[in-house]
Amino acid sequence: MPEAPDLRPSRPGRRARPLARDRIEAELSRVFDLEAVGQVAYARSCPAAAGRGRARPRAFGENPAMIKLYTSTTPNGRKISIALEELGLDYEVEWVDLQKEQQFEPAFLAINPNHKIPAIEDGDQAIWESGAILLHLGENYDPEGRILPKDKAKRMEAIQYAFFQAGGVGPNLGRFAAAVRKEGEKNREMIEIFGNEMDRLCGVLEKILEKNGDFLTGAYTIGDIMHFPWLRAAQELGVEFVTKKPRVVDWLDRIAARPAVERGMAVPE
Repeated sequence: MPEAPDLRPSRPGRRARPLARDRIEAELSRVFDLEAVGQVAYARSCPAAAGRGRARPRAFGENPAMIKLYTSTTPNGRKISIALEELGLDYEVEWVDLQKEQQFEPAFLAINPNHKIPAIEDGDQAIWESGAILLHLGENYDPEGRILPKDKAKRMEAIQYAFFQAGGVGPNLGRFAAAVRKEGEKNREMIEIFGNEMDRLCGVLEKILEKNGDFLTGAYTIGDIMHFPWLRAAQELGVEFVTKKPRVVDWLDRIAARPAVERGMAVPE
């Protein structure tokens, strides 16, 4: 079972202090809170930042209707607020309270019949699934290639890594956390299976970063954004399938240092 540190704010040069196994499980349960809709809530956030979710002059093009983001305090929701902040777009935040099951209300189901966040309304179009939303934002509001490269090969590479997260890291980290959080007697076999798979997936990321450098494609893209909110939570807890991968750790720290990421991770308040 991976070890996790105490949760005091980290400081440069400070080493995490391991917790006992029962404390590890308690902290994982607190941070990865399995919601009724099967999403894993990221209960920690980066420090509050000014300017999130407010109207600003658009950086690119014309968009007469402000984008509306339906989100909550989950890794998937924060992917989208990060991208919106990176692109400097106007957006309005609608916090969907999953604990109150607002995702099952008719008004939200009209936007996303799959009753999960995130979703956006952009003009008369509703879009859901975090990867699809990131593609929409990149294709429509990113003429400079800030998060979706203009080069055809690099663009496909970024999409490839976004799909890798959606099909691998996200589901397996969610299942690992659910197995750890299970009340009563825990299924150690499931914890081991999903923990081992996460270790393998993070090993793949480690090799990609060894080859490509600072970010998954070499430059920062939607592929990095897709991974960050999920893996950052595990990193902050000191879960070893992340913390034992030095390039992955440096990559996450590099992403966290971006001002737009700090703002995006603080949405919703």
